[in-house]
Amino acid sequence: MRMEETLKVLGTFLPLFMLSVGACTDLREKSIDIRLILSVGLSGIAIRVLLGDESIPAILAALAPGMILLAGSLASSGGIGTGDGLSLLVLGLFYPPEKVWTILFAALCIGGTAGAFLLLRGRGRGYSFPFLPCLLAGCLCWEVMRMIHGR
Repeated sequence: MRMEETLKVLGTFLPLFMLSVGACTDLREKSIDIRLILSVGLSGIAIRVLLGDESIPAILAALAPGMILLAGSLASSGGIGTGDGLSLLVLGLFYPPEKVWTILFAALCIGGTAGAFLLLRGRGRGYSFPFLPCLLAGCLCWEVMRMIHGR
């Protein structure tokens, strides 16, 4: 396998690995290991530099959803987890803008559905649940749709 193909495989595997491990720890401990996010993020930067196939505006557009979620985290005093925003920011290092925005939209729909279900089950408004599993589900939905449509 050529180096470019290897980097593209890593570019698909590493974000899914980060989301999978992060979702498990987020569910279990209600926190996300910053070392995992940092190491995968640095790998994403290295892959982008080695592939060199995107413009600065495209990269900034892919990072925008993560920056918005981070701003929401700061504005909500932790109501939205910082690790969630950082994880979405890292996805922007690996994926094109349309994929990151679609993942965020899917994750918000999944999270909203889960939140509505929890409210119906009697959980109060103060109850929190982890968002990273929703991001993982959104990412997996994208990958399944990509496989179905062959892109």
